[in-house]
Amino acid sequence: MTKEKRISAAWAETQKLLKGEVAKHVYEHRIQAGQVGEFSEDAIMIKVASEHVNWLNGRVAVSASKIITGILNQPYQVIFSDNGTPPPSMKLDDRKAQLTQAYGETRAAVIKPQQVIMYTAYFWSQWRPILGRTTTDVVIACRSLCYWNIKTGELRSTVTTDRDQIAGLANCSYVSVDRALSNKFVKMYFVRKRIARIMTSEGIRNHGLILSVRMDDPLTPQHQEAYKINEPTTWIDPSVDQGKIT
Repeated sequence: MTKEKRISAAWAETQKLLKGEVAKHVYEHRIQAGQVGEFSEDAIMIKVASEHVNWLNGRVAVSASKIITGILNQPYQVIFSDNGTPPPSMKLDDRKAQLTQAYGETRAAVIKPQQVIMYTAYFWSQWRPILGRTTTDVVIACRSLCYWNIKTGELRSTVTTDRDQIAGLANCSYVSVDRALSNKFVKMYFVRKRIARIMTSEGIRNHGLILSVRMDDPLTPQHQEAYKINEPTTWIDPSVDQGKIT
């Protein structure tokens, strides 16, 4: 079987599994018609209607990436676009080529130095002592599931995941994930959660999390007071709610 046929078959299987995670009308109008477009060694473009691109990348892309990675037994990022090709903001060929040359092809293929997680030195030096090591790790784990291109402004900050994935990324327990996501500073400035119904081996269960993740770093309360700047607390997506994705 050619690679193109393998990826198309994997996407068809992914669609079947996504059907159990979203509302019926969402699947029929936004996911069912999606077709495989361009693909690389670590990304697969899915062609969908232009009016659904942002919603799908914000709400479904991470779940689809997890599923198709499991099917193909190789890490892949699913990206939805209206023509099946990467948007200009995601074309990293030049930077990727430079980093590959600096790292060497074999090391770069494993490390993927073009893929980074956004947090500032301010976050590390000012927020980490406030949040604590484990809570900091959970916040960074949540951000790692999202995407923010500072240059173009493209932002995908709402993600459907579960405690198992967050605990694995942060190298902590489920209890620590719950404790971190309940931290008053995390809820106010970094990550807010809702419960999502997801497909498990035992059927649909309320095991999932819909996370709204702030990707920029706010001032600490001390610095807000010192510099007379109030950080906004209304950054959460108002469409995030309990239950299935609608």
